Amino acid sequence: MGTRAERLGLICVPVLTIILGGAALAQDLDDTLDGFVRLSDAPLAIEPPVTFLSAAPEIDGRLDDALADLPVRQFTHYRKHDEGNPLNEATYRLAYGTEFFYVYVEADADEFAFRDRAYQNGDGFVVVLAAPRPDDAPTDEFYVVACSAVDKPETEWSRRLFWYYNVEHIFLRPSRETLMEFQAADGKIGFELLLLWGDVHPYHPWISDSIGFNISFVKAIGDRSKNEHIAVADAVGAEMSPRRYARLVFADPVVEGPAQTFVAARRGHVRTGDAVGATAVTAVGEACEETAVVLVNTGEGDHATYAREQYECDRGLTKHEFSLPTEDLPPGGYRLEWYSAPYESRGKGGLTILPDLDAAVWNARLAAATDVGAGTRATLEFMIEELERDLGALKPYESSGDLRMRTQRVEDSILRAESGEDVYADRTGFFRRAFRSDLDGTLQPYAVRIPEEFDRSKTYPLMVFLHGSASDETTLAGVPFIAPNGFIQLGPLGRGVSNCYVVPEAQTDIAEAIDDVIMNYLIDQENIYLSGFSMGGYGVYRTHYETPGKFKALAVFSGDPDLANRWNAEGGSPNFTDEEYLRAFDGIPVFIFHGETDRNAPFEKTEEAVEKLRTAGADVEFVTEPDKGHSSPAQETIEAYHAWLLSMLDRE
Repeated sequence: MGTRAERLGLICVPVLTIILGGAALAQDLDDTLDGFVRLSDAPLAIEPPVTFLSAAPEIDGRLDDALADLPVRQFTHYRKHDEGNPLNEATYRLAYGTEFFYVYVEADADEFAFRDRAYQNGDGFVVVLAAPRPDDAPTDEFYVVACSAVDKPETEWSRRLFWYYNVEHIFLRPSRETLMEFQAADGKIGFELLLLWGDVHPYHPWISDSIGFNISFVKAIGDRSKNEHIAVADAVGAEMSPRRYARLVFADPVVEGPAQTFVAARRGHVRTGDAVGATAVTAVGEACEETAVVLVNTGEGDHATYAREQYECDRGLTKHEFSLPTEDLPPGGYRLEWYSAPYESRGKGGLTILPDLDAAVWNARLAAATDVGAGTRATLEFMIEELERDLGALKPYESSGDLRMRTQRVEDSILRAESGEDVYADRTGFFRRAFRSDLDGTLQPYAVRIPEEFDRSKTYPLMVFLHGSASDETTLAGVPFIAPNGFIQLGPLGRGVSNCYVVPEAQTDIAEAIDDVIMNYLIDQENIYLSGFSMGGYGVYRTHYETPGKFKALAVFSGDPDLANRWNAEGGSPNFTDEEYLRAFDGIPVFIFHGETDRNAPFEKTEEAVEKLRTAGADVEFVTEPDKGHSSPAQETIEAYHAWLLSMLDRE
């Protein structure tokens, strides 16, 4: 889940040739990088440059007749996940327009295979757009656009989405105007993606110095296997890591008829009192005068200010720089809507005007508020520290309504603390808290969900939920089924988003978060439970193994019992299908759910673990769903899980 991105307020507002970017990158692309094999007849550089289209094509999954001359591009590397897999022929084509980037992918097949997370498991593809680095080093600024063939409502979310953005942000939504369709006909399957440049701000071929690119196509083979085809050998789905790329080269636009213009703000956020620079780029076949109008509206749609720019355009491309008059606007979130006369081009963007934040002053005010409890004080200190860190990490082009609202919320909480109110003491629902770690003195966050009918005089059972990979403690907000009403729920961070909970600090963090909840709420310490999804499922096995007797019962959702070793080729972590690691589970009730078509965490591994857990003496309730992949269980399974969990409360 993309909760870290949600917390940072990253909102996506609404390119044929790949020239490998320099000798350094080419030298690194050996024949077996990341398990990929170089196609013997595939060139390192594919020509010609990306074709310009004066109008967007129809997006239906098939190549328009008018685009038949778009150059066919060969993937340069492939990887078979089973040696005996047949290798389907797969190609792609690229084009671009003033407002869009177009991708067409085609492969030999009579029909689509529909799988969970098809962009990862087949049939689907991934496109990377990136900011190149000197010497074409891997970059930490990029969008990874994932597209899937889907056949049912529950997988529709994966049709097109931003899988990753700038390393640590995951699962963001593009605008509705970004389209992806697929179709099978005449022994071919085809995908079409129309990606708006406004959705991948700040990238645009007429504004960016350069744009990095990669594309990966995954074809399902048989019931379980797959093949991957890729342009630049890279593990495009690798979490929390930079991306490799090739630099795109774009053909000059040829515009017949009215001018085409694209406008972009050079910053996505500013402080109060700052003007915002903007760039208008116009392509035209004959010299003309262009007018670009940018409206700055409030989040509610009210008009705030505007800029109207008239400039002379020469044949070809003309770039015009100007400023938006935002100096007198108060802090807030603003919508930028632009158009060019006579309304031939238009688009939108976002802008955040941030309030001032002085962490030293805020901490001094908080220190002087004597009626604040230790837990609330640590939480507010963490919120101030996190705000300062997140603001410092914000890229110039990023807007962040969430950061603006968090700043205002923290300042409001400090005002309330100064008046003697303990703002977290009786708060209910989902929110984040923090504690100061005894391990190293750092402030560490965790999430809680407190029952709406919370009574401070009552004692509550505690459900601890461990998040999956590329996620954090805030994932707790997205799993309302993890405990029925009447439980206090806790989501630790575990000192990282993808560490499998195997590092000592992760286990310390879980223990300290539990201790902090116990200090701040009345917890029935005979009824503490541990659950987790995906990587968090492995974390459940590992955490119970490290602290046997601490948890009354365990719940594992779509977990891989050997995930840490599968991620780490050197091994060395417990494999919970090995009998030596299962003795600690003797007599422990364990609820396990796993979808039978899960290809991210192999179903067969969980089947093996269930059998060996039972042999080791664990009391296992195992529930499966035949058509479920790597996702949350269906309502019937949730009801069975809740019944099981409630039965544990009365169990001696």
